[in-house]
Amino acid sequence: MKLLANRMYYLVTLILILGIFFSYLAIKEISYIKELKREIVFYQQLIEEKKNLSMEEIQKKSISSPYLVVDLWEAAEKMDLELLKFNSSENEGLEKVYRITLSGDYQNFISWLNIIENLSYIVNVEELQTQRLDQNNDNLLFIIGLNVING
Repeated sequence: MKLLANRMYYLVTLILILGIFFSYLAIKEISYIKELKREIVFYQQLIEEKKNLSMEEIQKKSISSPYLVVDLWEAAEKMDLELLKFNSSENEGLEKVYRITLSGDYQNFISWLNIIENLSYIVNVEELQTQRLDQNNDNLLFIIGLNVING
């Protein structure tokens, strides 16, 4: 009887520990989702604000602001590409260098490059790396360097 009580004690302890662990994971997930929602709202507000601005007002804005991200994201969305990463790196004189990671079809990527090369504040676009994500899939991973005029 005492052996059964010990086993029940260990079982209840294990269930309690697992419950605490999974509660912790759920709280972390919920906070991550809330942060994502805040970012989505922020970018939606930026897109709305950008739509309401005239072209001169946009060019007066600092290019290091998230307007560059909005332009790149809108161009990627038009071309059915997924913008995975956007990293800002060092300044090179009057230019700022960014690294962008995209996923999608190669032809769509070339069309996207043509669109962003026509943006007035982009100086140079350099394709750094291309990788196939999956052998059975046409999606490729593109990593590019982007030189932008500092505003």
